[in-house]
Amino acid sequence: MDFDATFGEARGIELPPLDPWGALKAALEDARNWSGRLPAAVVAAVNLAALPDAAHDVVLIHPSGTAVVRQRVLPLNKTLQRFGEFELAGPDRFEIGAVSIGADTTPQWQPVYDLLPPSLSEKLTDAEKLSRDSYEPEVVGIEAGVPDAVHGGAKAVDVEYESRLVDSTWQTRSQGRYKLPRDMQIALTATGARAYSTLWSTGARKFSASPGTPRGVALDDETYVVATTDDLSPGTGFGRYRSKGAALQALASHLARTPADRGRLQVVSASELAEVA
Repeated sequence: MDFDATFGEARGIELPPLDPWGALKAALEDARNWSGRLPAAVVAAVNLAALPDAAHDVVLIHPSGTAVVRQRVLPLNKTLQRFGEFELAGPDRFEIGAVSIGADTTPQWQPVYDLLPPSLSEKLTDAEKLSRDSYEPEVVGIEAGVPDAVHGGAKAVDVEYESRLVDSTWQTRSQGRYKLPRDMQIALTATGARAYSTLWSTGARKFSASPGTPRGVALDDETYVVATTDDLSPGTGFGRYRSKGAALQALASHLARTPADRGRLQVVSASELAEVA
């Protein structure tokens, strides 16, 4: 026979509110969350030597690379409704407004995205937990270009060659020095020793395209839009969002200002909107 019984005293356990800034600050100061990235179109002319084990707080960045910081404590550029299992005590939004590298206070930089669970920062109902993706792209850091002032700038030199005739074992004659034209230098990179080395002619590198070559086929990341519920036309004043959560947050902010639109707008994938158009 089936039965259902409860034993003991029911007690509600409430966690104290928590300020996320302490955990976020520690993550940004952790050298393990920093790295250097070499853009795909750049060929590495030099390699970085391995650091000693004692230098755990030092990050090496290639002279032609960029500095990347990435943390997974919370999403940036997003209004937080919660912090994990905690209610918020303190700011509910964190953004990176400016970046400086050395004396350069205006380097080029862009946001870095990674997948985070929506429940980390949003209060979700049971139905929303089932309908939302388990992980959604969120801003977790930035990638900044390293200015010339840091690594000394680019050095330009003329590449000169010298031909020598070997007349005997002990005697050679110089034929003078000359500069190889740029177009010929580029052509020789495809037929020189580097092109036939095992580093470039074996494994995955053998079949990869040259740096800077555009891909023949590329899939765009899925984006979301706010559309009307009757004909899926784009909602006025909205854009495209990288995650469903960002689109829902934009819609909620709009409905708070314009409650008359409640029930007339919804969040859909941009691919659905494109098919209707």
